[in-house]
Amino acid sequence: MLQQRSPKCLDGSTLAKESTKAKASTPRPTPSANHSKHFDSGAGTKANPGGESITESRLRVLAQKPQDRQKVYSLHEPHIYCIAKDKEHKKYEFGTKASIAMGKNSGVIVAAVAHLTNQYDGHTLPEVLEQAEAVTGSRARLAIVDRGYRGHSNVDGTEILPPSTPSNTQSRTQRSKMRRRFRRRAAIEPVISHLKHDYRLLRCFLKGFIGDQMNLLLAAAAWNFRKWMREGAAFWLNFLYILIGLTRPTRCQPANG
Repeated sequence: MLQQRSPKCLDGSTLAKESTKAKASTPRPTPSANHSKHFDSGAGTKANPGGESITESRLRVLAQKPQDRQKVYSLHEPHIYCIAKDKEHKKYEFGTKASIAMGKNSGVIVAAVAHLTNQYDGHTLPEVLEQAEAVTGSRARLAIVDRGYRGHSNVDGTEILPPSTPSNTQSRTQRSKMRRRFRRRAAIEPVISHLKHDYRLLRCFLKGFIGDQMNLLLAAAAWNFRKWMREGAAFWLNFLYILIGLTRPTRCQPANG
């Protein structure tokens, strides 16, 4: 059984509108032959990891408008996009969306996938389930997800279970079972927070989309290694306590009378 979480995304046009209103008095430059000649004369024609040259990225920046989709937010990382967090302290983030899946009881991360495009959360399920199957060796029978994945009930034989209002036909036992499942799904939230703040997933210093994938996989691997090391340390400590208890000499009790 899997747990999965990834942020909801928008195109970020509202943020772009606010920045353009502050600079309304400055005329917008348009791409022309002079601009392309100036860009081509420099050393900025090296292709980025997305297959687009820096010259083309610069021309896109000059020509793009606030209402456009697939805007360029960074010249050296043109593949990133705007992610709406729907939080008061941080409404937008710029980066790459990632999906995390972990086992129901073990807490081990079985899938960590970075997505090149800003797509709907439900469309990321096939790729995540395939990676989880490759890691664990078996197909997940049930995947418990959040409300961002509504609209998908079954993906390649895996039942998708988002939170929903219980029906009148369900018994009290069934409702209690579903409530426990969704409470367990919430355990993925602190895992994501630990990956961001303790395993350097909050900011990626590696180049391109390949660097984003490497950073995500390394963070997930570090999380799993840490759990394995803690379980191994607990096992040997318990073994030593048992060994010391068995080898400790017992005091002879005096006979009565």
